[in-house]
Amino acid sequence: MPGKQHKELFPKEGAIMANEILGLVHNDIWRLEKTPLFEGARYFIMFIDGAFQMPFCYFMKTKSFMKTKRECFSKFMEFKAFAEN
Repeated sequence: MPGKQHKELFPKEGAIMANEILGLVHNDIWRLEKTPLFEGARYFIMFIDGAFQMPFCYFMKTKSFMKTKRECFSKFMEFKAFAEN
């Protein structure tokens, strides 16, 4: 009979936490389902600020390398302006 597998907790003293706004920002790009949303958007980028610990979502139309690089940067600048206010 297999034993119960125990999960170790993450140590709090080694965790990297942000103390100020925009000190640590995580992001990821996701693909929406087949039906585009919001003026043809098929992707969304999510930013999570280490100080807020709350996700912020922005919609994008493309994910091609050159277009996404510019579009991701513009979405980050929108997020940055929002976070600073």
